[in-house]
Formats: sequence, C-alpha cells, structure tokens
Amino acid sequence: ILLVALGGNDALRGRPVADRRRNLAAIIEGGQQGGALVILAGMEAPPNNGPEYTAAFRQVYRDLARQYDVPLIPFLLEGVGGDPTLNKADGIHPNPEGARRVADLVWRALEPHLSRLRSSSRFPSDRSARSSTAAAIRSRFCIRSPSTSLPGARCRLSDPPAAASRRCWG
Repeated sequence: ILLVALGGNDALRGRPVADRRRNLAAIIEGGQQGGALVILAGMEAPPNNGPEYTAAFRQVYRDLARQYDVPLIPFLLEGVGGDPTLNKADGIHPNPEGARRVADLVWRALEPHLSRLRSSSRFPSDRSARSSTAAAIRSRFCIRSPSTSLPGARCRLSDPPAAASRRCWG
C-alpha cells in the first residue's frame, strides 16, 4: 500500500496546480506500476491564494482519484486543520493530539485494504515471511510529523493508530 499525502507546502507557496497534478500523477502511476494499492490523501489550500486556486487545488485530488481509480481521503487534516487546540503554535502542523486524529483518519482508510491484502495471494502466507516484510517496513516508516517525532521511533503494523502515535510522538 502506498499512501500519497502531499501538497500542503505547494498550497502554502501558491505553486501551480498543474505542476502538482503532474507530480502526483507520476507518483500514483509509479506506485500502480510497482503493484501497490495507492491511496490518495487530499489537502486543502488556504484561502489567501483566491477562490479559483483553492477550488482547483481541491479538485486535483478528486480528479486523480477518479482517473487512476484509487481510494481518496478527501482532506488529510479533516477535523484538525484550523483548530488551534489540535495544532502547534504555527497553526499549520498538528500537535500530538491532532496527529493522533490524523492517524485515526488514515487508519480508517487503510484498514479495509489491509484486511483484503492479508487474505490475498500478494500477502506472505507464512509467519516468517510476514515478519521479515513487516520488519522491513517498520525500519523505514512510522506515521509521524517530522517536527514532533522522536528519533528512532518505530510503530508496529498491528498497532492501532492511538498506540502507534504514543510511541511515535511520546
């Protein structure tokens, strides 16, 4: 599974929507060509770039999800973005509680696909193969916010998001 969750910095910088569309399309195509189930997580643009930019920015995710037939999380920061109690002082990055809520949102999108993969022929059938696959993934990834993560933090694939976020964010 490849979770594509990009675009927030593009929005803050007012980067051209066409560039982001092209870059996201290339990432999705690469993931699909590599055999991954791609899940696309949308982002919202702040209103300071104007309503046309904001609408075009939002539409890119919907269009790509439809074009490539991938599941879409419409807004990665749903319920977190814009809430000062769930963000750091910069008003942009989630604090630990906000990050837990984002992790829960992502988990709800991932869980049904993980169940399907576990029962498919693409998921290793013997325990040692699953363990080595999980170890390889854990050694590279942890759901975390770069500014709040603990060095060397690792999450177990079997952890529900709240447990994983406690370990990743302390």
